[in-house]
Amino acid sequence: MYKKSRFKIVLYLFVFILFSSCFNEKKITYFQKTADQKDTVDVAKAYVPKIGQGDILSIFVNSLSTDASSFFLF
Repeated sequence: MYKKSRFKIVLYLFVFILFSSCFNEKKITYFQKTADQKDTVDVAKAYVPKIGQGDILSIFVNSLSTDASSFFLF
């Protein structure tokens, strides 16, 4: 008796999963764009640094090997 009810539950679950995965892609609107949406995303203008005379700059060089970065260390 217990095995028959368990079999029915598994069978119903299988049938549910089988039929729920058979949707047409056009009907799924979750990732579909509307008429006023674009395929791309607007990106802000690239930042252009303004380095002037007399500015104090610092550069950090890191590496896994101290021999590779020893040239840049003072």
